[in-house]
Amino acid sequence: MSEQLDTPTTIPLTASDVINCRIRALWATGVLSPAGREEYGRLLVEWERAMRVEQELAA
Repeated sequence: MSEQLDTPTTIPLTASDVINCRIRALWATGVLSPAGREEYGRLLVEWERAMRVEQELAA
């Protein structure tokens, strides 16, 4: 009798997921430096673009 191994389901990360992780990592300290604020602004714009593309692909 063979045993069936439970394997976790892998969900592919989207570009917006990756950017969101980067944003969360910036906020991990609780306070952003001036350079961190600039990076946060760039990431927000990048995240918004990624979300638009993902929504267009899903339509």
